Amino acid sequence: MEICRALGNLEALYRKGVYDFFNRSDSNGLGMLSQAADGGHIGASYVVAIISIFNGGESMREGLMFITNMTPLKLRRCREMLRYTLFGRVPQPHLLGERPICCTVQSPQFRCELCRCDLEIDEVVKFLY
Repeated sequence: MEICRALGNLEALYRKGVYDFFNRSDSNGLGMLSQAADGGHIGASYVVAIISIFNGGESMREGLMFITNMTPLKLRRCREMLRYTLFGRVPQPHLLGERPICCTVQSPQFRCELCRCDLEIDEVVKFLY
């Protein structure tokens, strides 16, 4: 796996990045995820977007835009890929911090793109915490 990462294998960078970030609180994990995302790995882009939403500020906006532009099928696939990669490992609960609120309207009659982000964050939080 080390050689694959050194050669820039996107899947190897993604898997090691997820493991290091979520299980070891290692900032190098985020670097590997960003490298895989920059190379076009959709799962890594999804994870970086989720982390960005939790980080807040300008990065939150970028993460929200990425999530809202994904199709429901791609969202589900990326979420399942993350769940599969973390399978059997318990992430550090403090890692991402408090659950962010994407939409401040929260109306049952009206759903916006940010509501969709809230629903996605809910799905991720279910298996991370």
